[in-house]
Amino acid sequence: MLSPILHRLGLGVAFLAIAVPCLADPATSSTHEMLRGFRADYLMELDRIEIRMLLLARDLPEETYSASAGSEDHTLALCLTDSVAASRRTLISMHLLKTGSDEIRPTEKNTIVDELAESLAEVRRGIETTSDEALDLPVDYQGRRWTTRALFLAILTRHAEGLGHASAHADALGHPPPWVREKRSSDLHDD
Repeated sequence: MLSPILHRLGLGVAFLAIAVPCLADPATSSTHEMLRGFRADYLMELDRIEIRMLLLARDLPEETYSASAGSEDHTLALCLTDSVAASRRTLISMHLLKTGSDEIRPTEKNTIVDELAESLAEVRRGIETTSDEALDLPVDYQGRRWTTRALFLAILTRHAEGLGHASAHADALGHPPPWVREKRSSDLHDD
């Protein structure tokens, strides 16, 4: 499983916020069956993040994208677009993405949702097309030598962090994510 690997790397905490099981997209099931090991585990975690990020991004009203919860320069739009930009910069350094700007700053909901969906699809294509052998190849990134596998983990962690930040931000603005609303509703009915 991927979780013990992440825990040893000190990154497991980032996944606690998304540990509630989600239904995976049936379209990705065949890919998961074809892949084994790290890449299959990675796609399973990416599915969980993708489902929640897109659900959150699509669920929120347009006006929440430019609203600030706390500091003036920290908006929901920034939470989501920072994940996209970081992911694209990393994929470009791995020579898995040739085009696309890594510095996006849209504030319109539909543009952000589209950019987020495309960024997650880029990550999916990258891991699906990277061979097991290539995962151990070295890549120089941000003044340090990484393996391709480590950079993929960094991308996944960045998206998980982005999801956590965006979820907390939306909740602070009075728009808790759908899974949080469901949990709170369930807790009320249990009492």
